[in-house]
This record gives sequence, structure tokens and C-alpha cells, in this order.
Amino acid sequence: MELEALARLTHGSLSFSGNQVTLTLPSSGATATTIAGEKSEFSKEFLRAGIEEMAVIREWRIALVNAVQKGYAVTNDWINYYRSPAVTNLRLASVAASTDADRKGYQLLSNEFDNMKMLSDRFVDAHTAMNYTSLDALESDPLDQKILNCARSLAAMAASGQFVDDGSCH
Repeated sequence: MELEALARLTHGSLSFSGNQVTLTLPSSGATATTIAGEKSEFSKEFLRAGIEEMAVIREWRIALVNAVQKGYAVTNDWINYYRSPAVTNLRLASVAASTDADRKGYQLLSNEFDNMKMLSDRFVDAHTAMNYTSLDALESDPLDQKILNCARSLAAMAASGQFVDDGSCH
């Protein structure tokens, strides 16, 4: 269950009462966990830049999914409309990375960008080669699932403000 994963990542707790689920998060004064003796908290600047990058990648993925499901041509020019801001925001996140947690988080953001680029390029290549693309091509696509899982992991880290590597972004 995704809510259980969020509770684990944020060091929160879940309680159940009938059909109601309550997620309790630690107070903002909670002590950060450590990574090899170093704090795992993200800097405010990196967290802001990382959230912006995640939002742009999310928009890119949604646009790609909609295009594929509606049978629209996925061209390099069209993809570049979404890829260009993602490149810019990834650079901004790189510049904002000042702590060990930031640098590790940046690597995961970079992996997410690379996977999204790979997924997009696959559909651009199919269009260029004039190959048929099924409208449900993304329904059980492993790379798309990897992108979604990584996005969930990154969102949980952003919510907690701390780096936790659960492996989904590798």
C-alpha cells in the first residue's frame, strides 16, 4: 500500500478506524536520520528545485501518455516542448545541490529524467520509422512503471524533506 510506504519513509504512523485511515507525520522539529554519519535532510533550495523538476517531468509524462492513448504523432519537436524545461530544471537542481543528501537526491532526479527521455525517444523513433503504436502501449510498459514508481519515491522524499533511497529510481 502506498500510504504505508509514505508512513515508513516519513517515519510517521498509520491508524485505522472503520473506513478511515489517519497518517500522522513527525513534527517539524524531529531529528533527521543519518546517512553514514551525515544528516539526510535536503537543503531548502534543492528541495524547491527538485519539486519543480518533478512537476515538469510529471507534465511531460502526462502529455506523452495522452498522445499515445489518442494516437497522436509523437515527434521530436513536440517532445522538445516538454524536455527543454526538464533539462533546465535539472540543471537548476544540480546547482542547488549543496549537501550530501542533495547530491544523492539529484542523482535520482537525473535517473528519472533519463528514463523519461528514453521512454519519449522510443515513441519518437517509432513515429520516425512509421511504425504502428498501439493506443494501449503504455498500459503495462515496464519503463513507464519504473518512472511512476520513482516519481512516488521522490514525492515521498520531498514530503519528508529527507533522502531515503528505496531503489525505485535506479
